[in-house]
Amino acid sequence: MRFRAESIVLCVSAVAQHRALVASCVSRSESGRLVFAGTKSDEVAKAFRDLPPSVALFSRIPLIHWFRLLRTLENLYGDSRWPKLVLLADNVDSAYVHRVLSFGFDDVVDCRNSNDSLNESLRAAIDVNDRACSSHLSANVDIPYSFRARPIIYSDSVDFQIAGLIAAGYADREIAEVVHYSYQVVRNRISAMLFRSGLRNRTQLAFRYMVEKLCEE
Repeated sequence: MRFRAESIVLCVSAVAQHRALVASCVSRSESGRLVFAGTKSDEVAKAFRDLPPSVALFSRIPLIHWFRLLRTLENLYGDSRWPKLVLLADNVDSAYVHRVLSFGFDDVVDCRNSNDSLNESLRAAIDVNDRACSSHLSANVDIPYSFRARPIIYSDSVDFQIAGLIAAGYADREIAEVVHYSYQVVRNRISAMLFRSGLRNRTQLAFRYMVEKLCEE
């Protein structure tokens, strides 16, 4: 396997038990370089800014750190091509892969595999044009939601209030009473927010709202 010229693999240091194997996969390339970073989102984000990687390998990273890191990457890369984001995990099955991919990762490597199989999976993961999880049925399923989707696009403060009420569990008729709009107007506003934001339903809207609130804290 060969990397494209001056490609870089960023490896979050929580994968210490597999560090040697990851390093050996990268060292066999003439142009690839391996850079280790800490597990905190601000440290990883700084590494992305200072030395934009071609591939980033992650082990366990706290979910709130991951949300904040994705927000940083959205600011860094916008609509341009992101690095390939790969999670190294244990107890991987199709359902887990599907859930991880919906969090914005591009690939998943099962670290319970034997060394030979793990080596092969890492090589596929580090290759920006390949997918180590392609054997999973979930890899071929359309992901219903991604954190790389655009943020919720509000037309005004009422939209923002409606999204918050949805996240709090209010029904549409209850929301209409709170914001002093008719039931149909509230439904129309929700439909417009979903369309503008590229979301499919109220559940995704509520989930995205909560993620954005967490990222702001």
